[in-house]
Amino acid sequence: MPYSFEFFKNDVTNWVKDNIPTHKRVLDVGPGVGTYSNLLRESGYHIDAVEIYEPYIAKYDLLEKYDNVYVEDILNFSIKDYDFIILGDVLEHIPEKEAVDLIEKIIDLGKECLVAVPYKMEQGEHEGNIYETHHQVDLTPEVMKSRYPKLVSIYSNQYYGYYIYKKEKMEKAYVLYANSSYYHTVSAAVKSINQVSKLPVIVYLLNDNRDVEGATITHKWTYTGSTIKQTDYIDRNDSRVYKLLIQRPSIVKHALNNYADTIAYIDSDTVVTPYIDSIFSYFPNTSSNPYFVKGIYDYLFINRRGGVETKEELHKSLEHPACELFGIDQSNRSSYHQTGYFVASNLCMDFLDEWEWMCNHPKVLKNPQYYAPYHEETLANILLWHHEITEGLPYMYMNYSKFVDTHDLPFTGETQYLDEWVRLPAKKEELLALHGEKRPKFMEATMNQFKRRILFLAPHLSTGGMPAFLLKRIEALKYEYEIFVVEHKNYSNDYVVQKNKIKDIVSNFFTLGEGESDLQKIIKDNRIDLVHIDEMSECLDDKKLVDSLYCNCRSYKIVETCHNVSFKPDVEKVYHPDGYAFCTPYHLTTFSNSKSLKKVIEYPIDPKIFDWQSKLNAKFELDLDVTKQHVLNVGLWTKGKNQGEGISLARELPNVEFHFVGNQAGNFQDYWGPLMVDLPNNVTVWGERDDVDKFMLAADVFMFNSTWECNPLVLREAISWHLPILARNLPQYENMFTPYITDIDSVNIKSQLETMLNNSHDVKSVSKDSGISNFTKNHVDFYTKVLETKKIKHSKVLNYNIYRDFALGPYIDIKGTTESKFKIEMYNGAELVYDNVIGVNNWVKLDRSYYVDWRTVIYKDNLLILDEKLNLEGKKVYISFDSSSLGDSIAWIPYVLEFQQKHKCTVTVSTFKNFLFEDVYPSLEFVKPGSDVADVYAMYKIGWFYDNNKEPQLPNTIPLQQTATNILGLEYKELTPKIKSNFNNVIEGQEYVTIATNSTSGCKFWTREGWQDVINFLHKEGYKIINTSIEDNPFDNCEKISDTSIEYTIDCIRQSEFFIGLSSGLSWLAWALEKQVIMISNFTSEDHEFKCHRITNPAVCNGCWNKAEFKFDKGDWNWCPLHKGTERQFECHTQIKSSDVIKEINKLITLRLYEQH
Repeated sequence: MPYSFEFFKNDVTNWVKDNIPTHKRVLDVGPGVGTYSNLLRESGYHIDAVEIYEPYIAKYDLLEKYDNVYVEDILNFSIKDYDFIILGDVLEHIPEKEAVDLIEKIIDLGKECLVAVPYKMEQGEHEGNIYETHHQVDLTPEVMKSRYPKLVSIYSNQYYGYYIYKKEKMEKAYVLYANSSYYHTVSAAVKSINQVSKLPVIVYLLNDNRDVEGATITHKWTYTGSTIKQTDYIDRNDSRVYKLLIQRPSIVKHALNNYADTIAYIDSDTVVTPYIDSIFSYFPNTSSNPYFVKGIYDYLFINRRGGVETKEELHKSLEHPACELFGIDQSNRSSYHQTGYFVASNLCMDFLDEWEWMCNHPKVLKNPQYYAPYHEETLANILLWHHEITEGLPYMYMNYSKFVDTHDLPFTGETQYLDEWVRLPAKKEELLALHGEKRPKFMEATMNQFKRRILFLAPHLSTGGMPAFLLKRIEALKYEYEIFVVEHKNYSNDYVVQKNKIKDIVSNFFTLGEGESDLQKIIKDNRIDLVHIDEMSECLDDKKLVDSLYCNCRSYKIVETCHNVSFKPDVEKVYHPDGYAFCTPYHLTTFSNSKSLKKVIEYPIDPKIFDWQSKLNAKFELDLDVTKQHVLNVGLWTKGKNQGEGISLARELPNVEFHFVGNQAGNFQDYWGPLMVDLPNNVTVWGERDDVDKFMLAADVFMFNSTWECNPLVLREAISWHLPILARNLPQYENMFTPYITDIDSVNIKSQLETMLNNSHDVKSVSKDSGISNFTKNHVDFYTKVLETKKIKHSKVLNYNIYRDFALGPYIDIKGTTESKFKIEMYNGAELVYDNVIGVNNWVKLDRSYYVDWRTVIYKDNLLILDEKLNLEGKKVYISFDSSSLGDSIAWIPYVLEFQQKHKCTVTVSTFKNFLFEDVYPSLEFVKPGSDVADVYAMYKIGWFYDNNKEPQLPNTIPLQQTATNILGLEYKELTPKIKSNFNNVIEGQEYVTIATNSTSGCKFWTREGWQDVINFLHKEGYKIINTSIEDNPFDNCEKISDTSIEYTIDCIRQSEFFIGLSSGLSWLAWALEKQVIMISNFTSEDHEFKCHRITNPAVCNGCWNKAEFKFDKGDWNWCPLHKGTERQFECHTQIKSSDVIKEINKLITLRLYEQH
């Protein structure tokens, strides 16, 4: 219907007035009774309407309500001349596809719109108007969001909703314009801006449908003038040129209305310098007039006109006719400004309107040579004089042709004329633009000097991950910077795949020590802006070179990359760069104390596109058997790369082909040499190759057996080739590779690989943010930030540095350059444990790894420089359990908490049963066993070691819980552990007792007959009996637990009446669950476990576990140190009577009955 709901009309009116300026051209589609004209006309808006049903125009008096009314279908109507489109109650009348296309058209044309729709409303034709029929009756807020995702809801209820599409304008932008003959010139100008600025660039291309490469927006601008052939200098006698140049104020107005709040106008025949962004700093954001650049001369002449230099001769000036035409007093004239460069904002719109009107004055259009001899510039100046505006941009450009080397320009601190029409700004940083050259090849030559110059200093460029990373950097940045590469040392001429590829890309390549290759000379001669050292500078082992590199008089900035997870920056870092470009997030933690800028830039992953035929072709080209599956391993042959594990696996899978690609360097032959003996037939060793991509394409699975890495680039390459990957997910990777790899389980590696070979298509897709374009952008953004940040001065530091930690024993590392000697004394109380003298770059490590209240004393040349007792307060401590036993873990965990509370430290703990403890010990951080925990100050390992360097008392002489206090230096007292006790399993039925009849060693077992007697007794007493052991249950009147998982077992024991077991983990579990425990044990001493109902027989051999002369061998099932192999073997438990156990059960049942009553 022609009427609209009244919902939100006042709100919408206010929204339009707040967001849409009145000078915008508004189109109301399907105006109906003229609702939006009635709401907006009085506020000053000029509104046209397009109505498909002509009778409505007269019926609702639309010609009186709108500036223009057109009878047409909006789907065919041109909206290019409008800024803001109102679609009030329109979309529902249009079929879905056409409606979606209409919204996309509005958005693609850069228009803004207001949309109003009724929800879930059916409607047919109205009063003979078939266009009133609703074609989208399913509209709801959810449907609108799905169908029109770019529209944003601003007001909505259950019946009706308002939506908008509003362009977000840029804060700042550069604006240029040109006709088609200047296309290549303006393209070069845009390139020069992009090279030194990150601000957006808007190009208005007149009567030309091409896009300008590098422009943020290319706006196709239509004007009635003809295309003018490009000439070296503008013919100011050609009136066609005037029509071209007076587009300037109109274009700037359009840019401010549509694209940016503030713009800097730049002539299209311009090469900008790296200082161009400072043009915005001269412009105050409150100014109501543009800031034009100061002119070369204050009085201009042309064709024998003008050239006056005194106010008495102003009637002869070039500007006099225009001043007379517009009634402007020329006596107010000030400095002349030029319009080739200026800054304007939305607040300047009145000035721009007036300037545009003057340019299009009929008399000026008829005779521009007379009234505006310097075109729009003449009129801009008289307008400035009229408003008595004197401020503007300083003189900031220079006219030039062909090529100019700005490094050779004679800046003096004052502007100066180098030639007629060639004026030089006062300072180098005030030269923002070079103007006048229109030939792209000369513009390119000039702009190339403004490319930032980056020098990459590499320790070496032999094979490995660091040279590969550098190669990728260079490939990504070769068009962004002028690149220089310096190799510190040439280790080998044999393994140079990456080096050769770098030399193919970079013409400026140097190796120090070869020819004229002094680093400082290279930096100075080539005016290097930034030196990127692709390793820690300390690792170059060249103090003289690094000292000169870090000289505080340097003009360049320095960035470093760490490729070593073992590097300790708090100890080893002497030279502090302006920035760190890390290749892995791991280093953000280890370098957290550094004040340098930091950014992680990971090696890119660009997904490769290929089909099955390409994969098959790669196999043929490598002469691989296409009927078999192929596993690939790539890497330098070293112990850490662990190729030996892969070869062992190949022996177990003889029908799978294994391929090893990588350099077998001579200095690692001790590792790889023995592996080459008797290789399996299904293993091929290919050596170093330059066609690794072909192997990746041909492979079915990628296997990487390394046990120690920082950031293996080969994993990223394998990911890009969509390969299933079997590799260790090392802690230092953090989450870089987690989505893409199967973490090697050394025990099950064979089955892991077989599963992957059978499901090789199941590979996670790669994030689009991981590619080369983001890699390039991250470098450019970071380098830009470093170059703009104040340089970090190199401070002279002590010529030595002392690092200490207590990770499995005291460790002292003294690094530096001093020749002094350091005497180190380590005390345990009054006991002097260690006393020695060392020099710098040496370390001391004591074997005593349990907790000791250490006192460290250090003398430097007999001068005491440190005397300190161990203080763990606020420090990070790592405690690991060496045993995977359930009972050991439960027994020891409460003492970890006690240690933390005593020392007020942060504790990370690893157990093999973390899930039992994480929720109930929230102040402890749990990690899986074997995790590499960073920044640990002290570390202790709890276990049975039978080694006085690892425990002050041997474990077989003390109770089990005391094992923890023994190592952690705590006073021993029995502590009941906490565990997670409820996994929501409910055991239905009669009351029951839980038992555990099995254990991990023969010396812990009780007799089958004894167990059956106990079970029969409990059964007779009316109890159900559940055997919680994971082994088979051989007993009558006893059920085997239905689920042997630890979670179900916990719930089962928790809900039982009491528990009967052996000296085993399930008894410890029952105790932690606060159950009454009857323990049948005679092989440990009576105080070895916890307080419980213990059944023993002291009359026979017993307690061998706790006798110092015996060491328990858990690998020997028949361990019985005194009677093994005799009739008395295991008499400690075989001689325990069932009657004694039943007697204790009776006591417990009686006690429970008493407590219940």
